[in-house]
Amino acid sequence: MIKSWFVSQGKTFETECKEGYLEAPRCRRDGAERSYWTNITKVNKGDLIIHYSGGLRGVSQAADKCYEITIPEETAKQNDWVTEGWKLHFNYSTLKQIMKFSPFKEDILKYGREDLSAFNINGNVKQGYLFELNPVLANIFLNKMIEQTPEIGELPFVQEFLNQEIDVELPEPVESKHQKSKSDKPPLKEKMTNQMLSNLERLMALHESTHLVKPASLTANLPERYKKQIIVDDKVIPKETVQELVDTKMRKYLEEEAVSEDEVYDMRFIDYSEKTFGIEVPLLLRAKALTYDDSPKYFSKPVTIRGSKYYLCSDWSEDQRDKLDVWLDKVEAVLNALPEYKDIRIRDLAKGVLRDLLMAGKADEAEVDQMLTLDYSSDTFGINYPLLVTERNQSNVANYFKLKVPIRGVTYYLCSQWFEQPKNNDRPLLEKWIKEHRD
Repeated sequence: MIKSWFVSQGKTFETECKEGYLEAPRCRRDGAERSYWTNITKVNKGDLIIHYSGGLRGVSQAADKCYEITIPEETAKQNDWVTEGWKLHFNYSTLKQIMKFSPFKEDILKYGREDLSAFNINGNVKQGYLFELNPVLANIFLNKMIEQTPEIGELPFVQEFLNQEIDVELPEPVESKHQKSKSDKPPLKEKMTNQMLSNLERLMALHESTHLVKPASLTANLPERYKKQIIVDDKVIPKETVQELVDTKMRKYLEEEAVSEDEVYDMRFIDYSEKTFGIEVPLLLRAKALTYDDSPKYFSKPVTIRGSKYYLCSDWSEDQRDKLDVWLDKVEAVLNALPEYKDIRIRDLAKGVLRDLLMAGKADEAEVDQMLTLDYSSDTFGINYPLLVTERNQSNVANYFKLKVPIRGVTYYLCSQWFEQPKNNDRPLLEKWIKEHRD
C-alpha cells in the first residue's frame, strides 16, 4: 500500500527539490518534538509525496527510508533545533506551473481535517513541514496535476497510487466556535448563511437597491478643520477613521491584488475576520450574496478582486485600529520586499547595503539624528536598540558592528541586532527603508 504525504517547504523548496531530499530535526533544543518532523521516520520507500510552496509544485517518490544526520551547528542554532536529525531522498517531478490552492478548499474541508493533518479549520496550510495526506485528497490533487501536466500521470508510482483501492474513513466535521450556540438563537454564521440562501433570487436586484447606503463616517458631521483628528473614548485618533482606512488603503490593496487568492478566500469567512481584525461578520461578501439585512454592514461601492465583485465590511470601531494597522503593515512589507536581496542574510544586508546608503548621505541630517534614538529605530526598523551610536564601548560592543560608518564627517557605529524571524518584522522594514532611499 503506497501512503501519501504532504510537504510544505517554503524557503527550503528550491534547494531541497533541486537536490532531492527532505531534512528535519529530531526536536527543538528544549526537547519539544513536532509530529511534522518525526513523520519523516514513517515514510517508506515508494511512498508518494506532494510538494507545496505557495501552491502545489510537484510530486515525488521516496527513494528509501530516512537516515540519521548531523545538522550544522549554525543552522540548528538559528532555528533553535538540536543537531540530531533525519534526511530522506526522493525522486521529484515538477509541474509546468504552480497550481493555486484556493480551488481545493472545499475538498480539503471535506477530506483533509483529520488530527495532525496539514490543514487548519479554514482549509489553509498550517505552519509545519511533513504531514500524512488523506489518500482521497491525494487523488484529487493528483488528477488536477495530471490535467495541467500530463507527464505526471505517466509516472509508474503515480499510476500505481491512483489504481490502488482506497479504504479510508472520512473525518467528522469540525465545529467552529461560531457553530456552537449558548442559547436557542442561531449563531451569526448560520444565520447569515440562511439569509444568503433564502434571498438568492433577489440578490441581483438588491445590487442596485437604494438600501445599499454607505454608513456615515465618524467625522462626517465635523467641520473640515477638525477632520484630521477626532477624540473617541478620550483617545485622539489621528488623520483617518478606521472606516476610511478600510475604504481607502485596504480597498486599494485588494483591488491591486496585493493579497493572495487564498487570503481573499479566507476573508469570506467569520473565523478569519474575527481572528485577524476582531470583526463579527465576514470581511468580504460576494456581490451576489449581499442581502437586505447585511447591507448596512458593508460599503455600497463594491471592490473588484481578480475580476470578481465583493462588498467590503464597513462595521468597524476604533478598538479594531491596531489589528487593522498590523494587517496593513504586513501587506506593505510584502509590497516593499526586494527579491534581489532574498538570498542575503539580514545582518549582511544591514552591514552592507544599509551602511553604504548611510555613508552615501541618503539619510538627511534630521533623520540621522533620529537614528540615535530607540523610538525611531524601533518604529522604523523593528530593532530593540538605536540604529546608530557615536561610540562603541564595553557596554554596547555586543550590539554594534565593529565597522565604522562615517556620515558627513561624523563617525557612527551600526546596530548588529538583526534577525530573520518574522515576529520581529525587521527584514521587511529594513527592505522598505532601502527601497525608499536607494534611488
